[in-house]
Amino acid sequence: NAVPRPRAGVRFQSATTYQLGEALERGEEGLRKAENLQLGTEVLLQVLPSLPPDVLHGIAEHAKTWNQLSHPNLTPVVDLGNVERDGLMFGALVYRTRARATLATQLERTGPMRSELIWSLCRQLFEALTAAHEKGFVHGRLSPAAVLVDGGTLELRPPAGLPFDEWAPWAAPEAQPTGCAAAAAVFAAAMVALTSLEPADQRRRSWK
Repeated sequence: NAVPRPRAGVRFQSATTYQLGEALERGEEGLRKAENLQLGTEVLLQVLPSLPPDVLHGIAEHAKTWNQLSHPNLTPVVDLGNVERDGLMFGALVYRTRARATLATQLERTGPMRSELIWSLCRQLFEALTAAHEKGFVHGRLSPAAVLVDGGTLELRPPAGLPFDEWAPWAAPEAQPTGCAAAAAVFAAAMVALTSLEPADQRRRSWK
């Protein structure tokens, strides 16, 4: 059953407020450039949907666990921020990353990647997954939208806050919205690699 969402925005308590900038994904939620209003610095953050406080608390705890993995290809969460949208405050995960696009948006702009580049990116992706799996953490939302890219560098952002429907097209048949086994995450990574090599008009899968 879907988690009921409150009608008003729900924010992190005692968190920094950020001013939203350019959207890097479609929709009101998702990856955005933003400015730290206290320091005047630009950051990259993921705007979260309106969620019950207990779910928001769970996302914060999930982010702490993610940061403990500490791998160069895993994007760390550096702050739990708040953003204003339509007069309401929403929570956001603030990332430390040099990336300025998701793999999904990159493919939409440029089409399929050269095989040499995608295999290099996938090597980084599988190294990140291996490091996470060795510590007992399985990424349950792996899709092109979860992958951040900057030229030949890849980072995987945490699954917290990423909707299941964006990941489902790449999921193994046995995967569930509540989680998946490590083998299912590897399956999703392989699907991401194959999709990145296909011309846009031949892709049978879609993303935001």
